[in-house]
Amino acid sequence: MGTKKTSLGCYEYVDDLADMPLSYSFEIELTPNTGQFVELSSRSTSSTVQRRIPAGPPETNYTWNLRGIVYDKHGAFSESFFSVKIEPVSEGSNVYGEEQLVKAAGILEQQAQQAILTADPATLIESTLGTISLLGKGAAPTTVASLLNSSI
Repeated sequence: MGTKKTSLGCYEYVDDLADMPLSYSFEIELTPNTGQFVELSSRSTSSTVQRRIPAGPPETNYTWNLRGIVYDKHGAFSESFFSVKIEPVSEGSNVYGEEQLVKAAGILEQQAQQAILTADPATLIESTLGTISLLGKGAAPTTVASLLNSSI
């Protein structure tokens, strides 16, 4: 199972000038409904962070409970609770977007053309093995077959 890059943020918090600057931290509840949170990001003056978060627990429908904490310079704080649903990626599914697939197809085409020019079919097969995984289950055999046919 993979992780998902997730943006977390606490916005529109204000305080008296004497209490500035504000700082922020983010936490995740690893065991559902326990109220015990673990730090995702240490306290900083940035109101947003990006973190890779794994799929949530199946028993919570893949949902994580998160907490954002906003502090003033004296240590007073306010909490904000929210949740994010991150579903697991099943084996063999295509986890890449269209842009990555187009790029992978271009790489395959370049490698096929190079193999054709060198008249070495073994180069074609060997050089595409690392790239095939980008295409997802089911797409690679068709692509490799069409590449091999075009080199004959």
